[in-house]
Amino acid sequence: MDSLRDLLAKRNIDYSKPGLVLGSAPTVRRVRSMKFDGVRIGVGDMPWRAPEFGPYDYWVTANSYYPLPWIKTHSRDLITSNSIILLSSASVTQLGDEFKVALDALRDFRSECSAIYYDQRHFNGRKCAEIANCCRFSESLVQDVPIQELLNELISKSGPAYTEGSTVALHGYALAVLLKCNPIYLIGIELPTTVSSYKSYKNYKRRDEALKSKTWRLLYTRFPFLRKGASDFGGSTRNEILEDFQAIAKIANSLDISTYSLSESSPLNNVEGIEYTQNIF
Repeated sequence: MDSLRDLLAKRNIDYSKPGLVLGSAPTVRRVRSMKFDGVRIGVGDMPWRAPEFGPYDYWVTANSYYPLPWIKTHSRDLITSNSIILLSSASVTQLGDEFKVALDALRDFRSECSAIYYDQRHFNGRKCAEIANCCRFSESLVQDVPIQELLNELISKSGPAYTEGSTVALHGYALAVLLKCNPIYLIGIELPTTVSSYKSYKNYKRRDEALKSKTWRLLYTRFPFLRKGASDFGGSTRNEILEDFQAIAKIANSLDISTYSLSESSPLNNVEGIEYTQNIF
């Protein structure tokens, strides 16, 4: 499959199957006690972090540190997940001279597993003000409009349905809507506002983390008073993320797709169009 649009066409999208989008916050552990028969979408590093909550049908990523297919250990993680991989143009933003090597590796990677490369930032076909790796990635590997524009096409609108997205969970939710999963359940999405409260399920796990960094990180989460800095999910960014979730939920509702949050403490419970529930129906 070359593009996300190809995937949707081949699936003949009329799933009428429920969808479950799994983030990495500790509240995702509730999945253990739930019986779920539907489409599982792991975001970030969830298929590697918690394979026991799978099998994952899709693995959606949107960062420049993990998983990166041109790194052998990461490539092995992706392949052994047996998921359809959605890798964002954001994955190459930190590369320098090694970009061309990574680009060749990304082309080869498609022959090893089901991988779809998607764009999340070049709206209306516009490149960045200064041509960057993400522009080159999209030009070389992405055969489609950004995922936000593809989502808006469902309701016959042009332009992006939401912003570039400050959390990969947005793209996982967007994918569930594009697949027309119904209902859609969201879990493990907490958006912590401080560094010390930024914890994950199996918090000790972080791919390629040096021992010293891991020690300090776990110390900060164990003793919050040692570090009181804000996380990446605070202030205006938090408001933007919640507005993006609301925009996606609005599209879902217009398609008669219901969205439920399964985390009692999630800020998504206050987003219009998303309803909190304790159980998967």
